Amino acid sequence: MIDVVWDMETSDPDDFLTLLFLIGHPLVNLKAVTVTPGTPAQIGLVRHALTQWFGLNIPVESHDLEHAFIGQERKKFPLLIFLSLPSSLRQPPSLAVLDSLPEIL
Repeated sequence: MIDVVWDMETSDPDDFLTLLFLIGHPLVNLKAVTVTPGTPAQIGLVRHALTQWFGLNIPVESHDLEHAFIGQERKKFPLLIFLSLPSSLRQPPSLAVLDSLPEIL
């Protein structure tokens, strides 16, 4: 079994179909989903599919490039040093999935 944290967007159907594939694959253990940029409608769609269609209680969180994650959390994820990302002074609404990744995995 492979533990997976899936990052997706919902502007077109390919990532959502991949989410459905991951949910149904017998060798995949879906641990969490992040949605970029993560509008309330996007998060609602993903959470509805997971809970109402499949009865799953998987963490679903958002990531917005304007969130403070970029500056504050970069040190926790050394591979991000190679990415050119904008900085922001805004606080993220939630980093629950990122904070709990060690426990999830």
